[in-house]
Amino acid sequence: MLQGSCVAFAIRFVNSTICHPKLAFGEIIIGGFVEQFESILTSWSEADYQRQWADAIRRIYFGQSASCLITTLPFRGYADFFECWPMRRNGDHVVFSQVWIPIEEAFDPAQPYDYFARRTAHSGARVPEWSVHLSELQG
Repeated sequence: MLQGSCVAFAIRFVNSTICHPKLAFGEIIIGGFVEQFESILTSWSEADYQRQWADAIRRIYFGQSASCLITTLPFRGYADFFECWPMRRNGDHVVFSQVWIPIEEAFDPAQPYDYFARRTAHSGARVPEWSVHLSELQG
């Protein structure tokens, strides 16, 4: 990133496996919001995560109404939850939220989009959301 540049959307690894061979550190930028995350590298490699992110972004950019970015996918027994960022189109904007999903729930990481297409109800708690213009996804 150039000094002084403004990035409206990015998801990337920023410090791969230097501190721990089974973790990769990353960040997601949505508008002015920046969140750091740790991706567990037991079920998926960095390349697997990056492939899924590219696919998720392509899906929403080319017309799907919903998609998601998986940032942490642990194996069963290591952690109780995995982290992802559901995305939904709202006109010419994409709205993001951050979700931790119990591993016991019916979720197939090979087909994450099916899960979010079926999921309509939530606990009723207000979930923070961030949005960017659709064109920012092709940066």
